[in-house]
Amino acid sequence: EGQVIVGRQAQQKLIAERKQKIMDVLHKQGKINVSETTGFLGVSRATASRYFDELEQEGKVKQVGTFS
Repeated sequence: EGQVIVGRQAQQKLIAERKQKIMDVLHKQGKINVSETTGFLGVSRATASRYFDELEQEGKVKQVGTFS
């Protein structure tokens, strides 16, 4: 059971670090898209989209444009 908690904490830390990387790029470039994010994070489009959705729900970003 302890391993599950540690694993979950590690996963949450990794997600937080990835979302911070997205924010860092946004601060430098002013914008970023899902395709760019998949490249520099090495994640799937679905995962990158989920990070953007979470960041938007947290009030940190606003998604604009078309998503396909």
